[in-house]
Amino acid sequence: MLRDLDAFQSEFSCLPNYILAKGSQPALISVKDLIFDPVKVPLACPAPVEMGLGDITMLTDAFVPMLTYPEQASAKELPALSSLLDSFATHVTYCAVEIDVPDLADRWGSSLMALPQMMAEVEGRSRRCAADLLHHASMLESRLQAHSFTIRAAFADPGPAIAKQARHHDLSVFAMRDRSADHQGIAENLIFGAGRPLIVVPERGGYSTGVTKIAIAWDGSPTAYRAIFDAIPLIANALEVTVLTASEDKKVPQASTDALLGYLARHGAKPSLREVVSSKAGIGEDLQLSAALVDADMLVMGAYGHSRLREFVLGGATAAVLLNPKMPVFLSR
Repeated sequence: MLRDLDAFQSEFSCLPNYILAKGSQPALISVKDLIFDPVKVPLACPAPVEMGLGDITMLTDAFVPMLTYPEQASAKELPALSSLLDSFATHVTYCAVEIDVPDLADRWGSSLMALPQMMAEVEGRSRRCAADLLHHASMLESRLQAHSFTIRAAFADPGPAIAKQARHHDLSVFAMRDRSADHQGIAENLIFGAGRPLIVVPERGGYSTGVTKIAIAWDGSPTAYRAIFDAIPLIANALEVTVLTASEDKKVPQASTDALLGYLARHGAKPSLREVVSSKAGIGEDLQLSAALVDADMLVMGAYGHSRLREFVLGGATAAVLLNPKMPVFLSR
């Protein structure tokens, strides 16, 4: 039996040697020792790597949907949006959403003789708007590697088709029109259906195009932590980070807040705490006001809500932000 084992070991002695890393020093080890004398084998522990802030490279591929009907996106919004993306992204994909009007002839019969013509006009207007938006996007001066394409989406509910495309990117950026039900519907689909973070910006512009100062809405919940985790690439590179708490709206245990501050510090941030300025306007408005008071370029917050039978039920703060965003807001859930 012993002779058989010696013969078995001798066969392995002719196999090639391998190099295993031990700290920063390579170690030569044979397959024979690896199997029969593991005490000789050094543990493969790579030396610790110091990660600089610039090494964090997530959130580099942005998706920008642009509506064409019934509320057409404005080409005027694109330069500011592109400048914002310039501050952290490397790739951007502009997606013009053409509308596909269903054939209603069977439903209405001959009662509306002009229906086919009306449908053709709507689709034609949507198609021309898409071409115009993509042309303006192609003329932007930017360091980003830009791509563009067109999709066709359902006339009554384009949101699911847009969310499906957003899944192929790190995050979406969407210019919101004040108090627009159509835009809020798209944002809701992106939040609930894409599985990616969403940055909403006010379509009217007027926001900072850098991301050097970030405010974080913190209530101790898993949703808030998820948004912070997704936004870490931006938070880690920010010069100033302010954690906003609203004790009057929701009391957060101090231990939870201390743990968050430690998490942010381990990623290179130097966060400060600030209490939200409360008003009768509601928590969504108060968060944006408090972020503006510390000159934040962006507000990071969890998106609260759930989908019930294809209807989205949003939390108060999320609904208020989507109704009237006053600055770039990073939303995730």
